[in-house]
Amino acid sequence: MRNQGCLHSFTLSLRHQLKATGVRVVEMVPPMVDTKLGGGVRAGGAEQQYMMSPEQFATEALTQLENDQDELLVGMAVHTRKHGEAMFERLNGV
Repeated sequence: MRNQGCLHSFTLSLRHQLKATGVRVVEMVPPMVDTKLGGGVRAGGAEQQYMMSPEQFATEALTQLENDQDELLVGMAVHTRKHGEAMFERLNGV
């Protein structure tokens, strides 16, 4: 969660710095995607928990790109971002 917040802050800053240049900064926050890497072996309890198929992930991510979104939050990443921002607001009195 901490690294995700740092990356989000970086992309917001970069987007702001480059907005007059025509460069578009897009942030993608993927969920756990069931890629079948590791021979189907999953850590205990993670087998069905919050995972998307690669096809579901690609469909949702491409839809968001086609809609010109700068922050692509896919699957559980939507909830993770909301919880992180709510915690930031509480900790910082925003």
